Amino acid sequence: MSSVSSRFSVVNIKDGVTVSGTLRNTNGALSQAYDGAGTFAPDWGSGSSADKEQGNPKLWPDMYRDGVRIDSLSLSEYYWEYNGTTIQFDSQTGISTNGALAGKFKESTYNAGGGAIVPALIIWDNLASSANTDNDVIAFRGKVLLSSSSMSFSMSRPVRFTELKGTGHTGRLEFTGSAVIDAEHPTVQLTARMYGDTSRGTTEGFDASWSFGGKELVKTGNPITISADDVDDKLYVRCDFLNPLDHSEVYCTAIETVDDVTDDYEIYFSTKVDSGQESGADSLSSYAELRAGQQVTLFAWAADANSPQSVRDGWTFKCKLYKTDGTEYTQAISGWNARGSDGYYDQTTNAVDGCAVASGHNHFSAPVSFDLVELCGGQLDGILLATI
Repeated sequence: MSSVSSRFSVVNIKDGVTVSGTLRNTNGALSQAYDGAGTFAPDWGSGSSADKEQGNPKLWPDMYRDGVRIDSLSLSEYYWEYNGTTIQFDSQTGISTNGALAGKFKESTYNAGGGAIVPALIIWDNLASSANTDNDVIAFRGKVLLSSSSMSFSMSRPVRFTELKGTGHTGRLEFTGSAVIDAEHPTVQLTARMYGDTSRGTTEGFDASWSFGGKELVKTGNPITISADDVDDKLYVRCDFLNPLDHSEVYCTAIETVDDVTDDYEIYFSTKVDSGQESGADSLSSYAELRAGQQVTLFAWAADANSPQSVRDGWTFKCKLYKTDGTEYTQAISGWNARGSDGYYDQTTNAVDGCAVASGHNHFSAPVSFDLVELCGGQLDGILLATI
């Protein structure tokens, strides 16, 4: 499985309407560690219902129609999925009821700002287990109601699981609200928290070392604050938890992404698995699931914010790749340009190579195979930098 981000877009050519957005989460990262003996970090199953409502991760769709945020009244036939299984909910409690998903999720709503109330999904209980320590997927699907028709959309986010060992550590980057910068929330505060042999996390006993996906930012201390000036559409934030005595040992690493939706431009993605239909034919997606023997081609281009077909030429694209454990992938890749001395793979092209929107314009194009993702531990993250 390959997963780079959850951004998507739907373009209705007939009605001249553009719908764009992404699946966001509040109350911390979508990651959990488990020691195999009943200890979870963090523990999503403990606490009262009120505690879970306020503190457990909540996913919600941040969607726009022609730049105006969409609420529930403009959505129809929407539903939530976990690993391809539609989640069913009790009509009274809102808690999931079906099979192995019973008690794991709760239906909710989220005030997205500007008066827009949207559907939301709360993780209500622990998802990691001895048999589930890799990556899962939560998806939100449905239809957007337009002036004279409707159009389907699909958006998803990966949930990452790791093993929590009694002699080791795991780290998380936590935030209050959403890790997105917009007109109502001009900054995002990230706190590094480390978990050891219990599920109680701490901000002590380590020094936080921050890096930012190729951007030369200097941030020290814990927590740190990210502002709009720090982000070009999307910022990849990494924290290494260092032994405070001499910094010779890295206890663990945590990763989070901060989005800035106030920029004039955005980077849009499209995918095509093997010889299948390009995702950009109906919607835009930078997320793909691969099975053995499959390959996905990723496309990306720069365009006006909330208008993916308003392609802007003159940009150059390059990226860094990261394995599931957060370390950088540096080897040569079949079908890719050579990795440069700056650590980036330069993948700018203007070829007519299968991307309906971006062909003929400067854009990013690169194949990702199942075998490459396996070499990276089952999940490959790419941080794309566009410059002009």
